[in-house]
Amino acid sequence: MARSKKGGVHTQKVSAALGIMAFLLMGAFVCIVVADSSDAVSVNVEPETDFCGVDKTVKYTVTADGTYYYIASFLDSDGNSTGSISPSKGSIGSTGKVTITVTAPSTSGDCMFNIKFYESKDTTDVLLAEKNVPLKVVDPITLKFTLKNDGSTDVTISTYFKINGEKVEDSESSVTISANSTKDVTYDYIVRDVTDTTYSLESDNEISGKAITGLGVEKRYYSSDNDYGVLTTIVVVTLVILLIVLFFIYRKPVVNKGKPKGRR
Repeated sequence: MARSKKGGVHTQKVSAALGIMAFLLMGAFVCIVVADSSDAVSVNVEPETDFCGVDKTVKYTVTADGTYYYIASFLDSDGNSTGSISPSKGSIGSTGKVTITVTAPSTSGDCMFNIKFYESKDTTDVLLAEKNVPLKVVDPITLKFTLKNDGSTDVTISTYFKINGEKVEDSESSVTISANSTKDVTYDYIVRDVTDTTYSLESDNEISGKAITGLGVEKRYYSSDNDYGVLTTIVVVTLVILLIVLFFIYRKPVVNKGKPKGRR
């Protein structure tokens, strides 16, 4: 009887262990199924750039493996809607692609392009996928040249800027300089980091014999890095460590061992 009872207990333990193993396997299977279901929704967002100037436009190419309904928004660093976006909602058709244009706000800062995907317009309570793409909005650098016409007649020429020896295609403009006067030509240069930049104002027009000065003069723009974020973080962390050390030193009890036994 004792052996039978012992065997019964052993059988119960084995059954319990098998039950736990089966439960764990079932949980793993559920996790795999969930993972596979999330991977079944394939979407991608490709921005044409990750930084732009204020009031400038950026295009996002959105692709998907199905005809999903989407809602897009453009958010500032505090999560508030900013700038403008078009189209802000719609369906990705049979081509599986849509282009969304974002116009940056008039103030610089770190922004975010957010787009959410749903099965249809009527099922926006079930989110299938969500993508967040950061965009840094920067203030442009205004490059300026002053052209002077010392002649007795008005002169109209086409000008363009060269930056670091390369022609900037979107800087072309037609400039008319009145006789015996000057004309400022400017260009908003959008760049993430500038450390050492040379620039000049050029023209391909034939201006020999015309008293136009200011073309072909190379200038240099210097910019220092004013981002003290990393330095500030290091200083704060160092101060916190010092405060913690001082706190433990202050709280540590002073052990007074008294006079040596030979002097008592």
